[in-house]
Amino acid sequence: LRFIGHLDLARAWERALRRADLPVAWTQGFTPRVRLAFAAPLSLGSTADHERVDLHLVEAIGAGPIAARLSAQLPAGCELVEVCEVDLHGPSLPSLVRWAWYEVAIGMPRAGDAPVVEGGSRWTRRIPDDTSIDGEGPDPVPDPGDGTSGQPHPAGSPVELVANPHVGPGLESEGPLRPPLEWLPPLALDEPAISGREVGERLVAFLAGSSSLVARSRDGRTTTIDARAHVISARVLDACDPDGAPVIGLVLRHDASGAGRPEDVATALGFEARSVNRRAIGIEGEAVESA
Repeated sequence: LRFIGHLDLARAWERALRRADLPVAWTQGFTPRVRLAFAAPLSLGSTADHERVDLHLVEAIGAGPIAARLSAQLPAGCELVEVCEVDLHGPSLPSLVRWAWYEVAIGMPRAGDAPVVEGGSRWTRRIPDDTSIDGEGPDPVPDPGDGTSGQPHPAGSPVELVANPHVGPGLESEGPLRPPLEWLPPLALDEPAISGREVGERLVAFLAGSSSLVARSRDGRTTTIDARAHVISARVLDACDPDGAPVIGLVLRHDASGAGRPEDVATALGFEARSVNRRAIGIEGEAVESA
């Protein structure tokens, strides 16, 4: 589910509610929608342990039946942890959010990942190896339609093919390569190891400062964000991710003044966020978790 965008996740919930045959309430606008509200959208590529969702019903049903019927319909990887009744006339769930607790695996920044011209998967923008360019793999390349079926193409020919990850080694796909400006360099497999001590020293210096500005770029516009202003607490955790990367715990502000992003904190520390997991979302009246 980490690769499903927030809107698609909301649609998955709506479909699960329909299959569960729950008496959900609908909006009264031109395009009626299920009255379903997430506390805070989750960034694409991130995971979460304990998210919050508000659901309005048109008739009272016990928490037990709701949990049983809805759990059976939710997609794999999306588990219902708890169901409870809240005040119908209380404030909306998003307006009550005050903080979020993250675990972030960090690594050294990859030099080739910053400039991306267009969308598309990383694989389709990969610099092809010599075999996929020259067509010298163990199997013949597909027929390009010019009468040279089964014949390898010389390097630099107009018909350049790139290996398809869904087939075996040596087989090529029929899609042409993307323009060279969109190619990304190979992933750096021999990255320098990052010690927990180094991460801790940078984190102490970061927390001691009054501000730490980082730049966000989107749609050709760049904005400057103070990453330090959103951090409530932070520390290096004892555990590492499966690849051995250090993991830091962050409790970030998430209220009307703005929402902190763990990626910004990693950038301010001179690292890159490799994976992000949101452990919990805190609402008004709940004690702030310690990172």
